[in-house]
Order: sequence, then C-alpha cells, then structure tokens
Amino acid sequence: MEKDKINFFIVDDDPFSACIFRQYLIFEGYRRIQVFDNGKDCLDNLGEDPDVIILDHYMSPLNGLDVLQKVKERNPGIYVIYISAGVEASLKTESLKHGAFCYIIKGENEFGTMIHELKKIETAIKLLKTNAFSTHCATNLTYNRNVFSLS
Repeated sequence: MEKDKINFFIVDDDPFSACIFRQYLIFEGYRRIQVFDNGKDCLDNLGEDPDVIILDHYMSPLNGLDVLQKVKERNPGIYVIYISAGVEASLKTESLKHGAFCYIIKGENEFGTMIHELKKIETAIKLLKTNAFSTHCATNLTYNRNVFSLS
C-alpha cells in the first residue's frame, strides 16, 4: 500500500509529542495525518476511517485504554499503536489484551520501533486489499501481531 493512502490519527495530549510524531511520519512519507489532543475528539472522528491510530496512554478524561476499548468496539480493524511513557508490564499487557497492535515505550527508540511496526501494518493492509477473499471476508479479517484471524 502506498504511504500517502494510509490514514493516521495521532492522539496525545502533549502537543510536543504529537508534533514530533506527526513530523516523523511526514519525514517517512506519510501524508494523511490528523492530530487530536484527547480521546473524545478521536472517537468523535472515527467516521473518517483511520487505518492506524497512534495512541498515548496518559490523557484525561479518557485514558488510552478507555479510548482503545471504544475504538475496537466500533471498528476492530483499526491498527492501534499504543505508545506511553509507562513502563509497567500490566499496562503493556492490558493494551495488547484490548487489541493494540503493539506497545511502544516513549524514550526507548520509539521512532525506530514505530517504523518497524508500521511496515508490518502496511504489509497486512496490502495483503488484505489484494488477496482473493471476498469483500465480506476481507473486511472481517484482521492482523494482530503475527496472526491473521477472522473477527
């Protein structure tokens, strides 16, 4: 899939982090990027069909897990890159349990890790759009980490 066709949402209440992520995605060739400083605005705009959401954890009034659960209830096919300064194993476990594609810790090579994970997502999107499955099946097929499954 072409990078300029992937629709991104960045959800982070820290304007510096959101700006850095946006600039990094632009540097990597992505162009369709919207930034939200809270989870409510992200949820209100899900009708714009993001392919990937880069989601921070520490926000209010909805934290990242709250947003992740609501995103996955509405559209389980959206790839969520969960990114946080939190290093607690329980936070990583909970985010993956609720459908995050991956968990990235801010400050630990987050840009390299993000690009690595985005390549996996691009491959999954491309395979899903070019495979021989019927349109109905393809919309229900999701890729989570290294496993394809029907939802």
